Amino acid sequence: DDNIDEILLPQGGFPKLKSLDLSNLRIRSQNLQDLLQACPSLEVVNVNNIEISDSFTLPKGSLANLKQITWVIRNKDISSQNRLLQILQMAAAPNHPKIIVEAL
Repeated sequence: DDNIDEILLPQGGFPKLKSLDLSNLRIRSQNLQDLLQACPSLEVVNVNNIEISDSFTLPKGSLANLKQITWVIRNKDISSQNRLLQILQMAAAPNHPKIIVEAL
């Protein structure tokens, strides 16, 4: 599908990246999974108007440094964003990141 964004990751990923902004994005679940796993030091993730092609998982504790998830709701179809929020929460376990929800 030409309307889905592709992400090319550098070898070794982004081991020092602390903050990630996912905005206005249509992405395959495998690409998003690879991106998040390439960022083990993430502390903050901002989710704004993102559509994920299908479901995916992250290993429990794979984002153990995650401290905050900001979730901006812009449309009525929030199912893929809600799935992402649940996946991020599981990946952050056993920590419990602060979740900020903004409705626009």
